[in-house]
Amino acid sequence: MRIGLSQAEVAAIGGLGKQTQLNYEADTRSPDAAYLLALKAVGIDVWYVLTGERAIAVLNDDESDILGAYRQLNEAGKGFIQRMLALYVNDGSMTADGLPAPPERRVKRLSENRMAAVGERTAENVRKATEIAERARAQRAATKKDSSEE
Repeated sequence: MRIGLSQAEVAAIGGLGKQTQLNYEADTRSPDAAYLLALKAVGIDVWYVLTGERAIAVLNDDESDILGAYRQLNEAGKGFIQRMLALYVNDGSMTADGLPAPPERRVKRLSENRMAAVGERTAENVRKATEIAERARAQRAATKKDSSEE
């Protein structure tokens, strides 16, 4: 139904007659690999055909790397990435077609817990950056004072 084909059309794609297709759907017969590969070639979710559950998408190498890195992040890091993606996808600023996502495809808002973790982590990062900047300033001032005394 998802791809708009009749039972006869699906049977033809798989190289079968309509009755064999009906037998597959009634669970009185099981499909072979050639049939399943033919269905996969036209975009039918073969995992769904076999189990009745949607397949998890196969990731390409870039997607797999990104997912692996995301899984290494703490809650604040994950929250930051989710906020960034929501911004880019929801307003269309970095989508492939340059268009905002339609409402049904919008990235979900962050949970309050993750949002709080992002705020705490951001505050900590600002504090650390300020300390580093102050130490660098003090070090430059000390170096400048030493060189002027010589």
